[in-house]
Amino acid sequence: MLLKNGDWKQINNGGYGPSYLVNTQSASAWVQFIPAIHNAGKYRVYVYFPKLQNASTITNVELFNGIKRINTIINTKDMMVTGQTSGEWLWIGDSSFAPGKEASVKISNVRANGAVVADAVLFVPAK
Repeated sequence: MLLKNGDWKQINNGGYGPSYLVNTQSASAWVQFIPAIHNAGKYRVYVYFPKLQNASTITNVELFNGIKRINTIINTKDMMVTGQTSGEWLWIGDSSFAPGKEASVKISNVRANGAVVADAVLFVPAK
């Protein structure tokens, strides 16, 4: 499920899937990805960032496992887009999740100095 607050423009090419969202406003805005956790366990969590010319150098990401919030600042200058992709999957953390708990990944424009992107989130079971 996807929740959003603020002014987000949908871009229909260049992202991971058929579209992604971009915020270029200074007013508070966020997009929250809410996964359906079916199996309890530890997961590695990634966020996909398409490469944009006017992207903010920092993006605030909050990982919530239903109990604890982990805040991460992604420095988009560290992105290394290689090959034929239009962006990169960036690891934002590992956490344990339980079915039925409110888990989420929230991307916000807090302290952004350019366009903020919300595209895709991936939960990979950790081994």
